[in-house]
This record gives sequence, structure tokens and C-alpha cells, in this order.
Amino acid sequence: GQGTYTWKNGNYYKGAWKKGQKDGKGEMHLYINNRDSVFTGYWKKDVYKGEYEYPYVVVTNTTDVGRIQATKVDRKGNTITLSIESLAGGGSIYSSGAKASVVLTNTQVTRGSFLTKTQNTLGNKDVNILRSVTFPFRAIFTMGGSSVEIEIFEEGNWDIIIPINK
Repeated sequence: GQGTYTWKNGNYYKGAWKKGQKDGKGEMHLYINNRDSVFTGYWKKDVYKGEYEYPYVVVTNTTDVGRIQATKVDRKGNTITLSIESLAGGGSIYSSGAKASVVLTNTQVTRGSFLTKTQNTLGNKDVNILRSVTFPFRAIFTMGGSSVEIEIFEEGNWDIIIPINK
């Protein structure tokens, strides 16, 4: 449910609870150096997860795109590593002579920005690194006839894997 817990020092949490732990949306009020500080966001099992319940969202994708995996690898930073993997018959092609058959052909940024992009082909993967990203960041990534639109709300270093069934 909802509630407020106040510690002896005057700090308090107001928000969602589950089984005696902060869990869901809430506000933590801390009294630090004679100043009241407030931060809001989402908790899971008493651990602060961030300002957003879901740090990223896949807005749209074409039907040939498999299950996208996005992982924040570091809270500090501002890079996005985008790996586009060619799939065949439901599995990855990992032969030594295989080349990426699907590569990133366009990046259309609709929110935020990035300063530089590098692109490399590693086996069946097309790896793109966006550096100096300004968050929140939203872009449409096009790989030939395939596309994915992703929005990332929280800054950090991100690894995103996009499997393409081609």
C-alpha cells in the first residue's frame, strides 16, 4: 500500500510499500548539511532503482526484429553500444567466415543527441557505439528494411542487442 515512514533523524520516505519494504513510486526526504533534499523515483525490494519505473522503452519495431535486450552496464557515462545480430532459422550465425548481413543504415534521433558514432562488423554482428549521448534519448534505428524505435530515459552506459531474423 501507500504510507510514510519517518526515521529518528527526521528523514522520511513517502510512497509505495510491499511487505514492509519500499516498493514502487515514492519520495525520499533527507536532511543533509542543514538542507532538505528530496529525490523521487522507483524502489524495488527496498533498493532505489531510478527516476523511471522502466529506464527504457521499445516504442515500435518491424516484425522481423526479435526480442530486444537493453542493459544499463554503468550508471555513470553516456554511451550506447548497439549490436545488430543477423539471425537465421531462429539461431545466431556464428561461423568464422560469416559477415553481418544486416547493418545499421540510418539513425534518426528524435530526442536528445549524440556527438560521435563508430561502426564495426564483428562476425555476424554490426556494432555501433554512440558517444557523448544526451539523455533522455530517443531514436529510430534502420537496418535496411528493418527498424526499431527506442527511448532511453536514464543516463549511463547502455548495451542494446537487436536481433534481426534475416
